[in-house]
Amino acid sequence: MVKPKITETDVSKLIPDPNNARKRTPLSASVIRKSLEQFGAARSIVIDENDVIRAGNGTYEEAGQLGIEKVLVVEADGNTIVAVKRRGLTEEQWKQYAIADNTASDFSTWDYEILEELAQEIDYSEFFPDDKLNELLESLGKRESTELTSDPPESSDQESETGKSECICPKCGFSFNK
Repeated sequence: MVKPKITETDVSKLIPDPNNARKRTPLSASVIRKSLEQFGAARSIVIDENDVIRAGNGTYEEAGQLGIEKVLVVEADGNTIVAVKRRGLTEEQWKQYAIADNTASDFSTWDYEILEELAQEIDYSEFFPDDKLNELLESLGKRESTELTSDPPESSDQESETGKSECICPKCGFSFNK
């Protein structure tokens, strides 16, 4: 096995992906920021040969806001998984970190214009099971009015035609019947 090349560079040299179809919302950005504040950097990001961030744009953005200035770059060819060994957390902190790490993307949304443009260029439907890609693209107009903004929607509790109350979360805009 060839020893991987590891270098350290300034975070400022990384370039956010201009075609990133995933958008952070105030809530998702807050989860990432709180995780970095509480647990420090533990998640890797992925950059290409030109230092464009292909995965982890949210982590990059929030790290910059918190003053994290350095990044370790591990050059890889895709045949080896790169793991970050983070030390110094308690078992409770590890549990909290796992929840924070796994929920941040749940509170993000799609940039539907970029997603639609990319769909014209490449076929990535295999990453969206059960025709979810078409559902996302068809909902372009509908989703813009319900996506997260800095001003969350008012909560509501309205009775539908079925006699069930429709509830809308004031933080994320998710609607459900009860």
